[in-house]
Amino acid sequence: MFPLPRIIFAMARDGLLFSFLAKVSERKSPINSTIASGFMSAVMAFLFDLKDLVDLMSIGTLLAYTLVAACVLVLRYQPEQSSMAYRMASTLDEPDTLESINEGSVGILPGAEEVFCAKNLLFPHNTEPNNLSGFVVNICTSTLGVLVCIFCVVAVQGGFAPWSVSLLSFIFMVCLGVTLLVWRQPESKTKLSFKVCSLSCTTR
Repeated sequence: MFPLPRIIFAMARDGLLFSFLAKVSERKSPINSTIASGFMSAVMAFLFDLKDLVDLMSIGTLLAYTLVAACVLVLRYQPEQSSMAYRMASTLDEPDTLESINEGSVGILPGAEEVFCAKNLLFPHNTEPNNLSGFVVNICTSTLGVLVCIFCVVAVQGGFAPWSVSLLSFIFMVCLGVTLLVWRQPESKTKLSFKVCSLSCTTR
């Protein structure tokens, strides 16, 4: 709850929340966002028990880290088109430069020859991400999220019943297959400004 006023202030300043929440006082303190976060905290403390609030906090932290991990996984397999699009947009008034960019982008940008088949999914020819690989990773990541939720529900409700163990084993094997499919897709070769030590050894 302590960083919540600053988070609300930053989101309001960026246009994601109401603009009046970005108002600051004479002491440069986000007064409106502080009042809003304090009111929400008071309402939650009035409606829920302390144990429920602790559980909600743990679930929120887990959900935040899960979303970050999923977004990083998806972004690693997306095609690099932003810089090319920026260059093309900035050179609309220069036909010669635009023509040279189009000629140089042949073979880099994904073309119409991409075919959605098992061979291209398991043994892709491209070493750079394209639209097909990005789409496949998006679908696989969403499928993994759904399968993990189903796995948790079945594990809690079914326990060690025979049908539960069989279904959990099947879901686990499907998750392994989806993970293998994601692993086979070409990764982005963009140099990162920050890396975790020994992370590349565990992901490849």
